[in-house]
Amino acid sequence: VARIGATRYKVRDEPGDGTVKDPFTTDWYQYFLYQFDLSSLANPTPDYTLALNTITKPVNPPNNGNAYYVTGDMETSGDWVIGANEKIVFIVDGDATIKGKITITPGGFFALIANGNIIIDSSIGVPYTSSTPVVEGVYITNPTGAIETGASVLGTERFVGKGMFVAGNFVLQRDLQPWGHNDEASAELFIYNPQLLFTMPQKMQDL
Repeated sequence: VARIGATRYKVRDEPGDGTVKDPFTTDWYQYFLYQFDLSSLANPTPDYTLALNTITKPVNPPNNGNAYYVTGDMETSGDWVIGANEKIVFIVDGDATIKGKITITPGGFFALIANGNIIIDSSIGVPYTSSTPVVEGVYITNPTGAIETGASVLGTERFVGKGMFVAGNFVLQRDLQPWGHNDEASAELFIYNPQLLFTMPQKMQDL
């Protein structure tokens, strides 16, 4: 609510009680359901409804508030390259497993918001000497969800993520000890990408 002189203007309805959100306790899944007009009051029609939805990179924009809505668990299929003019958001009522690289061409945007865990497959990674991102975008779980990085496998032993990562817990499972490199490199590397603040959809900018 903004006050100008003696007049009060309501800028936008907020979910919950309208108080300042505590980032450590806020249910961001419910928050973004609301922001993308997918809350239970809107009675949304899901784009994917299987118990396990295996999804290749979509080529058509969604019709329900500019976000794909998935009921059930989701896993990506193949490598996804987000184009410079693409803004792709997935909201998943379940767990989400990333089984291929997700990279963003400058100017593009990708977000994955899960009501469960976000799991990185062990095959998604780079050698310990590389800092090339294999997963880019905004990744958010609910307060009880976790981002799990998967175990290290030779050749993809290091996980490199670039963007913004928010979760109730981080389960960092990579380990370079089998190859004797824990003393010289991090098994997980997270790189902040502020450009996403400018390319994200308007419905995420209230945050």
